[in-house]
Amino acid sequence: MKITLDNSDSDYKIQSYTEATIAINNKVIDYPMIVNRSGVYAWNVKTANDLHTSHFQDILKHKLEIFILGTGTIRIFPAKDVAMLFSTNRIAFEVMDTGAACRTYNILLSEGRDVSAGLFMQGNPS
Repeated sequence: MKITLDNSDSDYKIQSYTEATIAINNKVIDYPMIVNRSGVYAWNVKTANDLHTSHFQDILKHKLEIFILGTGTIRIFPAKDVAMLFSTNRIAFEVMDTGAACRTYNILLSEGRDVSAGLFMQGNPS
């Protein structure tokens, strides 16, 4: 699904997504990633079911208001200690399917919010 036209390279905006890929600033990505205003980073975790607090330590080092977790075609909630980690650091934490996460990320980015998204492809096993 195409969701926005990206006319600038100053922010990393999601242009479109399919079940297997996400396009960001004219680059097609087919692996789990973290995306924010300043870049796209490969996320060294295979599925949303494998997440634990250690997967978020680097994310917490950045100024951040909101972290969106896109877990594929269905919402998969990580262990409670993951949500507690964000709460303790006063960062909003939302879990949604990847399509909704892509759309929400773009909206929050366009509002100038300090947002990051961890995204798993729709086709990834979960």
